[in-house]
Amino acid sequence: MGNYGFLKNSMDLSNFKKVIARSKELGIYKIDTAFKYNLNEVFLDLIKENFKIYTKIQLNKMSIKEIKTTVDKFIFNSNLDKIEGLYIHDPENLNKKEYIDKYFYLFDLKEKGKINKIGISLN
Repeated sequence: MGNYGFLKNSMDLSNFKKVIARSKELGIYKIDTAFKYNLNEVFLDLIKENFKIYTKIQLNKMSIKEIKTTVDKFIFNSNLDKIEGLYIHDPENLNKKEYIDKYFYLFDLKEKGKINKIGISLN
């Protein structure tokens, strides 16, 4: 699996701070990431105060227990109250029976306040 977005270019902290400052100047306050990017906590700490965090999850590779662990770990490691938006990264599976429990679990996480919005990510 290749690196995407932020990790593709291995941005250092100094350049990351410049991107964040410029984003604020331009009125950009939403950050899209993914659990698999394994963003450094230092980077997440810089954005959590002023930005809403959106992230992606691949349900076809996870059990409900793994989804719970992944979401909880991301929220804890990022020191967030909740994830603003969680995108399903494999929407082609939306109509498969074996994913129904996973979708209901995501809505349960939303009801519990761990996720604000649920959507899909189109590749």
